[in-house]
Amino acid sequence: MMNRTWLFHVLISLCLINYITTVLVDTQSCGAIIRPSRIYPYSPANYDFNLTTPVTCMQACSAAGYAYASVSAGRLCFCGSLLANTSLLNSTTTLCQVDVCLGDSNVYCGDSDYELVYTSIGVIDSASINLIGGTSPMALQINQNYQFNVGYQGAVSYINYLIDFGDGTQTSWFSGTLNTTTIVSHIFSKTGQFSVSMASRSLVGMQSIMSAMTVKVSDQISSLDLSMTCPNVTTTQQTVSCILTSIRGTDLTAEFNYNSSTPPYSIPNIPNAQYYTFGSSYVTHNPTIDSSGNLLTVNDIVILPQSTITIAGRISSIQFYSSGSGTINIYLLRRYCISPLSYCYDTNTCGNCTNPYSVQCSTNIYSTITHSCVNASLTQRFQQSTYANAQFEIIAQWTISTTGTNYQQIIENLSLNMTNLTAIVGDILAFQGLYIAKSISIDGTEDYQCITPTITSNIFTCSIGNLSSNGTKYRYLLQTTIVQAIQIAPNTMYDNVGYYSVEGRLTQNNLTTYSTSTILPIVYGFASTQIIGPSLASVNETVTFIVNLYPVNATATIYIWFINGINTLNSTINTMNITFSSIGPYTIGCRAENLLSSKYVSTSIFIQEMVTNFTLHAGNITNVSTSQPFEVAKFQLRITTGSNYACRINYDTSQLVSRLYYYTYGYIPGSYVTNQYLLPGEYNVFAHCENSISSVSYSFIHHVQYPIVGLQLQQHGVAKNTNFRLNFTIAQGTSPQFQIIVNGTQVNYTYYEQYNLVQTDYFPGQSSPINYIVEIYAWNYVSSSYISNIFTIVSPIVNPQIRSSIMTTSFPGPILFEYTMDSGSDLDILFSFGDTLTNDPIICQYNGDYPTNVWNYCQNTNHTFQIPGTLTIIVAFTNAISTIYKYLTVTLSTSVNPIEVVTNLQIPSSQCVAAFIDNRAIASFLIRATNRISKPASNAQLIIIPDSVNQPTITQGPFQLTFDYFTSPSITTNGLNIIYTSLGNYTTVFQVSNSIDSTNVSCVVQVVPILQQVYYSINPLNWPLNDTTSFQASVYIGDSNPGIVIITWNFGDGTIISRTRIATQFDRPDTQSHRYMSVGTYTLTIIAQGQLNTVTKNFSIDVQYPVSRFIVNFTSITGSPSQLLYDGAPTTISINVRDLSIPSASNPLLFIDYNDTSILATNNVINVALPYIGYYTFFSPGIYFVNFTVYNRVSSITQIIKIGINAQFDDYSFNVCYLLPTLT
Repeated sequence: MMNRTWLFHVLISLCLINYITTVLVDTQSCGAIIRPSRIYPYSPANYDFNLTTPVTCMQACSAAGYAYASVSAGRLCFCGSLLANTSLLNSTTTLCQVDVCLGDSNVYCGDSDYELVYTSIGVIDSASINLIGGTSPMALQINQNYQFNVGYQGAVSYINYLIDFGDGTQTSWFSGTLNTTTIVSHIFSKTGQFSVSMASRSLVGMQSIMSAMTVKVSDQISSLDLSMTCPNVTTTQQTVSCILTSIRGTDLTAEFNYNSSTPPYSIPNIPNAQYYTFGSSYVTHNPTIDSSGNLLTVNDIVILPQSTITIAGRISSIQFYSSGSGTINIYLLRRYCISPLSYCYDTNTCGNCTNPYSVQCSTNIYSTITHSCVNASLTQRFQQSTYANAQFEIIAQWTISTTGTNYQQIIENLSLNMTNLTAIVGDILAFQGLYIAKSISIDGTEDYQCITPTITSNIFTCSIGNLSSNGTKYRYLLQTTIVQAIQIAPNTMYDNVGYYSVEGRLTQNNLTTYSTSTILPIVYGFASTQIIGPSLASVNETVTFIVNLYPVNATATIYIWFINGINTLNSTINTMNITFSSIGPYTIGCRAENLLSSKYVSTSIFIQEMVTNFTLHAGNITNVSTSQPFEVAKFQLRITTGSNYACRINYDTSQLVSRLYYYTYGYIPGSYVTNQYLLPGEYNVFAHCENSISSVSYSFIHHVQYPIVGLQLQQHGVAKNTNFRLNFTIAQGTSPQFQIIVNGTQVNYTYYEQYNLVQTDYFPGQSSPINYIVEIYAWNYVSSSYISNIFTIVSPIVNPQIRSSIMTTSFPGPILFEYTMDSGSDLDILFSFGDTLTNDPIICQYNGDYPTNVWNYCQNTNHTFQIPGTLTIIVAFTNAISTIYKYLTVTLSTSVNPIEVVTNLQIPSSQCVAAFIDNRAIASFLIRATNRISKPASNAQLIIIPDSVNQPTITQGPFQLTFDYFTSPSITTNGLNIIYTSLGNYTTVFQVSNSIDSTNVSCVVQVVPILQQVYYSINPLNWPLNDTTSFQASVYIGDSNPGIVIITWNFGDGTIISRTRIATQFDRPDTQSHRYMSVGTYTLTIIAQGQLNTVTKNFSIDVQYPVSRFIVNFTSITGSPSQLLYDGAPTTISINVRDLSIPSASNPLLFIDYNDTSILATNNVINVALPYIGYYTFFSPGIYFVNFTVYNRVSSITQIIKIGINAQFDDYSFNVCYLLPTLT
């Protein structure tokens, strides 16, 4: 099928191109048909192929405006323009004389493979267009039907015209009548001066002849078009404006009279009413319409995206081109959006948008000339998907009867309900019916059909369908014209009240004047208002506020009262009585209103409470106020009621200095004040609190004391027949009180403060042993102490003795130990043998008087020893009045065997090694038992032969060996060091002997340069993944002659690197860099392998994503955290801290320091994991710089955030303290 869209493009474009005018008459040629295309591809579609002849084909092509006509296959007719390649007509004529024509058997019509071509082109000399009738072209009226005749001069076979009326509409090419004029009708739906131009041509491709004329279209007004609108009422001394409106008109001047103190306004050159057309630009006479079958059903509604209204205004007319006789419904639609959504012009959808019904050129430029978006081809406005399931509301509906195939215009009229109908931005035209013509779209846009919609309450949902056929898109020939009214609104101001006649006049073309008027009432306005009322009052007290209006003759119809912005009372009188139940500042506002005037005024009042039941209590003990020297003493303010008060407290009335405290918002339960006393004593405290409506005072005594510590009984017994006192002492304590009870009876005492000594009265001496139960209670205001002891009457210990069953024996014994004395009673005997690390003693007791010179022993004093050697036995004899120590030495011997010799430094191949450093080697020898049970060589001596092979006569010693028998195996604690001055192997002999036996032990000492001083530098020990600086592990060798060293780095992630040491000096490292590829904990193993030994060291390396960013949100704060208002109660803030690092930081932790030094502060420093959600409470106002630090093992970031809890500042005081100079 022929692509008619492309054909339409060709027709339009060729009319603007100039070609040569050579005339070829009845030329005949023959050309081959090369399928699938032809030289002449266009079908005229207006011929009967059963009657085809060369003549009928030429007529059909000429009527369609083509220069060439071709016939083929006996019945087919095709057309072509001057653009056709005529050089292809080179076939023999006989090839085109095969098939006879169906319309005339005497004439050939080409062949199935060849076409016979004819041409017939004429030339136009000149053309003209003229307005018919007696009306001047410069005096046309809008919406009137005017006729133009068009004609030409020249000898042509065909004539075609195209007219552009200059108002945005034009015809398509249409055929004229040969040798006579053709009449064309047009209705101008806009005002203005237009150039009406006409193009004339014979055939498509011919040069067009242009002619033009100028017309002026005006809009005549009437008195019905005028209206005056004023406010219902206004006030004196207030700018006011009335609006003079004309719904149409051109060439106007105006006069405006407020009949006030200002003179009348004279306004020349009123702008003309503006007209705008929306819809198809081809809705005019003689459009090229598509004759294809109808694409609609009678119930479909067609919506026209190109008719979307972009300028709001009154509908002046509706134009369309009908395609037949019948009935159609024309609609004005508006997108219907369910609240809270609204219509958004830019996106052509329902949504949330600002200024929804204004043209917003989001991607283009808004033109103030055309009042539209320049190049505003917003694709969403023409996309089918935009309208799918969209809801529309029918704003207006017009049922029209069409009168055949012609242009029709509907001018605003009352019968069609069009008078003063306003369309707003975003409204769109639509129609329902089969009788509006369509044309082929040439700009890619198209109209759409809503398939058989159901209309309910003037609302329907569009089930969208396109109106294309075989790829061809269509636009229907329907449009509307919008007019924007003329409005004039000068300002004025009235000084006096009354009813004023406001008049307006419009004169058109300086000939005809039309007028209108209305009445404007003027009442007194409010120049100012004032609230009269107190600025200070008490809780639950009735307060009266009065508002005065100025000028005094102004009146209000209502007084609207506000407290802190909340409407609390509406009254017709100017007085409000109110009682406040809570303290604080209040803003009292009143808005006075009459018919139009409104004034708001406000004042402030502070509501307080009387201070009642004021006391100052100690912060520690309930009934007595106490503290210790240098301690910060807390005192609690207690008040039943009170607000905005100040308290002056003198913590020591013997001094003149006092402190002042302000409580702006009222009593805070648990409020504390503090003072630090330096010296003990009793202090008179005086407090006085007052506010503007009350005052109270309170006084008490505060005790500053040291606590009682170190209470003890100085003696625990006395000898028989001796009078005695009980003596108690304390290390510290102020003004102590005591109670002493002996065997249940309270006794008298004397306290010597200078010595902190408590001494009872005398007790008589006793001749026999007696035990007294002694209890003492000590207390003051800040502490208490209690002890209980036994006080005993005993015989003194005289000449105690100890002995052993043997003095020297083989290890481990046993040895029996006994004791005796001349006298003593109620004894504790303690034996300490010194053969265990814990030195566990053996204790026995003897009750009563000990018999003179009788030897006795305790259970378990026949002692088996745990270690050999010479040991000192200590025995303590103790009773209530004395302790006497006695000493005894015994010797337990063991064989020198079995023993062996080793050195501190060992290698796998030898137990005796000395490192050769700085030209010498120090061998540190140890002698130890060869098993874990033996305890050999007690009281032994040692002689050493350092080099028994080369220097057998050179010895060192003798040395007394000392063993640590508490270790396993037993080992010497002597420093047995031998110096060797050269490398090599030395056989060292150790001669060990004691009173039991002797032995020689030896070892071969290897003096070698071994590896032992290995140091490491790991930078960093914890590495941030993807850090710009690589992870580095360095090895330092401190040995002076280490020889060849092989260093191996095993990084724990599969990477192992080994190489020979490069550094040659001890302070130069061998360093290996590495980059870990993922987070985790790795074990770094560094192995330094020397000639004789290997040194291995492990390190734990954490690889983590670093902290790069975090956020602190105060979820309970609106606004800045530095602008919080202190309302008298503790302030609690909610905190949310989250890591925003990309990628997220590994195991992030959060440190918070609130820098809150309040004595009530708790958890003011915390360390937690992220994310963190918590809260913190500030108990007092102030500025707090809070430290938020997020960190892990590899990084940290700190934010210091200022939190301001601001108390109102409404009073202040200060004290000046100074020192007088003295001479010393």
